[in-house]
Amino acid sequence: MHTTPAPDVDITAIIPDLSEWRRITVRLHPRPGNPREVDSHIGGPVLDVEGSARPTCEEHPMDYEGRDVPRPMESVAQFFRRDFPEIPYPA
Repeated sequence: MHTTPAPDVDITAIIPDLSEWRRITVRLHPRPGNPREVDSHIGGPVLDVEGSARPTCEEHPMDYEGRDVPRPMESVAQFFRRDFPEIPYPA
């Protein structure tokens, strides 16, 4: 696993107002591969949970023909809690 070193300078010591915006982040190091539905990955197949509907975009419900219909969101990345425990996932 790759790890990004800590910064040389604590920017919040220089600009204290930035402290309230501090969050845990995960820097990705993508590499070509052949991910499976059960792997964390960018691109490739996505695990669909049987019986659950695909999320839709509530903000832009129009389809490409101008009809007001729920537009399913396309998945571009899939990250599992087991691979990224430092990210606060929803319940």
